[in-house]
Amino acid sequence: PSEEEIARIDADLKLEFDADPTKDQPLACRAAQGSRDLTPLQKRTYNTLLVMRELQFTQSLPWTDKQLYAWLVDTIDGIRFNSEIINSFCCAPPNTVNIQTHDLVANTADRWIEPATGLGLRDLLVLFAHEARHNEEKLHTCDKVRDNSLSEMGAWAVQYYLDLWLADFILDKSFFTAQDSDYFALTRLAAREIRGTRFCLELAP
Repeated sequence: PSEEEIARIDADLKLEFDADPTKDQPLACRAAQGSRDLTPLQKRTYNTLLVMRELQFTQSLPWTDKQLYAWLVDTIDGIRFNSEIINSFCCAPPNTVNIQTHDLVANTADRWIEPATGLGLRDLLVLFAHEARHNEEKLHTCDKVRDNSLSEMGAWAVQYYLDLWLADFILDKSFFTAQDSDYFALTRLAAREIRGTRFCLELAP
């Protein structure tokens, strides 16, 4: 990301890297080259948010009439990377998503989806959306980690629908098909897994 692109994100969200497992690795970006001195995790976070900022869908998202990034920055004020938690959560301090760093995919993944694992920065994007939904008073309604139903439109429903929209309703698919030929199938598979495991009172069709 360029310094200008980074500044745009910083104007919208406060990013706090209280914990960064990549801090001892060589810098991934440098100010001397027109970016900013960024660790690998910082670079991946900014790039994920930049993709989110550019994403447009051919159909409205089911839980908001805004585009994804506009909804995110209207819903939360910041993102904090935190090594003192096991599970990511929202929100403390108020309006701030906390992201656990113990086994975060973005600690190692540079690509949207890494072919070897099927995971990548897409997982970071949907995690941001999942946790941000909690800040709209949508807490888990079943055993503190799942939701009762898809129709509640809670955090798991947001993640489920976002995966479907990322697979089927992206306006410009060329960015994803250029490097990740299995991207759409893997994203639909992620949605199917959520649908089958994260809702207590509705069996997956």
